[in-house]
Amino acid sequence: MVEVLIALALLSTGILAVIGVYPVILQMNTSSQNNDIALSLAQQKLDEILSNGTFISTSAQSDMPSNLPSCTRQWWGSSVPYNSSLQQIDVQVTWTEKNRLRSVTVTSIISQ
Repeated sequence: MVEVLIALALLSTGILAVIGVYPVILQMNTSSQNNDIALSLAQQKLDEILSNGTFISTSAQSDMPSNLPSCTRQWWGSSVPYNSSLQQIDVQVTWTEKNRLRSVTVTSIISQ
């Protein structure tokens, strides 16, 4: 009888520990999914720019994709020092998650 009570106490402790960790795991999963979506949005825009094969404006341009709530995607070009036939392209996706500003940036070089 004592063994059964000890086993129930251990089982109850384990179940409570798992229940306590679940919200953290769920939040981490959501954060990871948002990061993956943002990275995909940035890569899609970079691929679109690179497929055109021409330099882009050095002034930031932006849109607001609907794939990620409260998301802004910006892209711009900048010169590469000592080589006027190259341009650096940056695409940044920014979003708000749990009242924190998050962002991912992808960068590539294009030649003219």
